[in-house]
Amino acid sequence: MKSNALTITRFVLAILTILALFAQPKIPLKRLVLHPQIDTYTALYGKKGAYHWIVEYDKLWQCEYRPNEGDGPCTFILTWNEFDVNSDRASTGSKYGVCENAGSDDDGDHWGLENDTPCYVFKPLVSRHSALAEKNAAVSQMNNNSNADGADTNPKKTPPQCSAEAKDPDKDGWAWQNNGICRIKSALVQASTQQKKRALDLSKYDGFYLSIYYEGRARYLDIRPTNHEPALEDGTGRTEKSMSALVHTTDLKAGPAFIPLSDFAVEEWWVRAKDVPRRLAAADFHRITSIGISHVDEGLHKMRVDRIELVGERLKMADLLVLLAIFWVSYLLIEAMFRYYQLRTVAQSSELAIQRLTQEADELEAEKSKLAVESITDKLTGVLNRTGILLEVDHLYGTEYQMLDFGVLIIDIDHFKNINDNYGHDVGDGILKDLAHTLSSNIRERDSLARWGGEEFVLLCKEASMFNLIKTAEKLRKLVESTLYGSNRALNITISIGLAQVKEGDSFEDTFKRADLALYRAKGKRNFVYYEY
Repeated sequence: MKSNALTITRFVLAILTILALFAQPKIPLKRLVLHPQIDTYTALYGKKGAYHWIVEYDKLWQCEYRPNEGDGPCTFILTWNEFDVNSDRASTGSKYGVCENAGSDDDGDHWGLENDTPCYVFKPLVSRHSALAEKNAAVSQMNNNSNADGADTNPKKTPPQCSAEAKDPDKDGWAWQNNGICRIKSALVQASTQQKKRALDLSKYDGFYLSIYYEGRARYLDIRPTNHEPALEDGTGRTEKSMSALVHTTDLKAGPAFIPLSDFAVEEWWVRAKDVPRRLAAADFHRITSIGISHVDEGLHKMRVDRIELVGERLKMADLLVLLAIFWVSYLLIEAMFRYYQLRTVAQSSELAIQRLTQEADELEAEKSKLAVESITDKLTGVLNRTGILLEVDHLYGTEYQMLDFGVLIIDIDHFKNINDNYGHDVGDGILKDLAHTLSSNIRERDSLARWGGEEFVLLCKEASMFNLIKTAEKLRKLVESTLYGSNRALNITISIGLAQVKEGDSFEDTFKRADLALYRAKGKRNFVYYEY
């Protein structure tokens, strides 16, 4: 019954396993929208003057790329970290806090300080990026950065150094003091490199879905996620590893294009140039800090990034197969242990049953032996009865025995009837028991004594000559005559013995008849031994 239950359980689990395999593709994908999001930053990067926002809030931009001018293509950058303020080549769409009070801008640079935090003062017809550019230019001049892309190289006014009382709540190396911006004493570069970057673990996803509007002659767009690699720190503060994959622009026109993470690779020239260890040269998506999208070909390009979304299977088929394998191995082990327990229980029960049956068999055998002994033993005297002595005879006649040395003695108590009449049957029974003890105690081990019936006993003497038979009979007769019997040991009894030796060709009956005839003659004299040849 239990075995059938296990079979049914295994069948049900097999059905559930099949259903799980069929259901796996229907599990909803996990998704992560990177753009548009309110907590991300966007920027354009490239040669100054080659790019500009067409509609910044819509992320629509344009770039005219001329590779013969010695610069790279324009790049749209999406990040979740604030941009490096040292760059003259970045036009940011970063979001800074907007001041609640327009009077917070005392010096007209569109920046103020509220609650010890820098904020932006928005005024119509003024680009907020000009204030950022002014701040960035000051920092660039302070760090002796040159504008290699043809930016204005005229010296900028260096902001003053802040006093010790100045506070830098956002830890960017700048503060507000005396109604103006000032530089914290510690170096800005050092502060920026010590700032912990926010990174996203995208390794749990399968790839990107990109929705991009594009106009231009480029056949491919270059998608470049950047991974933060602390092991690549070389003293300059740069720890980024850029990876690359191409997407065909015709695929973008058909709808969202999917790029698997497995398509991304680190460019070999970069690995060689940076002398990167092979263990760090593979694509890695555990600490992504930004994603760049750029065109590859020259010419005029117009682009709008509508959506960047990561998708991935919540449970991959390979992982499901591993889980199912672990489940089935565990289940089969449990089932095997259960079956072992069952078998062991059955074996123990069987062993107990066998022990019980063996014990019962031993008891039955003992009972049988007891009954067998009782069946051949005289209950009163404890010696063999007639059946027992006849079994001895059958044994003797069934073996190759020297029958010529075999003798039979028939012993009878003289006047036993008078003893029963005068003293009662209890005394008579006591005399029979005492006499049996006297006789059995004075014969050889190989001889057999039996109560034939009433007061008559039969003694089988093996390997005995006629002389020894007569000698034994006389010894027993005299021993009984000299012994007192009865409960008070006051009675004398005598016995008469008739004996005969088996002859060649005689049966037991023949020998017994001659011994019985000799007893008859001995009882005529009482207390006498008589033998027949």
